[in-house]
Amino acid sequence: MLTIEIKDQVAQLNGQLTSAAVAALKNKAHRNIVKSKHMVVSLKHINDVDTAGLAWLLFLVEQAKRHNCQLSFADLPQDLLKLAQLSDVDQLLSSPSQ
Repeated sequence: MLTIEIKDQVAQLNGQLTSAAVAALKNKAHRNIVKSKHMVVSLKHINDVDTAGLAWLLFLVEQAKRHNCQLSFADLPQDLLKLAQLSDVDQLLSSPSQ
């Protein structure tokens, strides 16, 4: 299960960022994340991640660009960093999106 708590321009993701968790998200879950001009997505409390979770984060990057939201990521788990490096998309998670 994945929950998202937004406070003071920080979106705290909690739980699992896996295919099952991403599939359970409502289609519009990303909208609250990208509706402000600046948002930090913290993954400090993510305890499991897979390629579907990585794909959802890349979707967030794309949506942030479309909505002119400067998006950045914090506290990336090592498993996520490894997946991003293997997929050659780690630079998309390390720099703010505009």
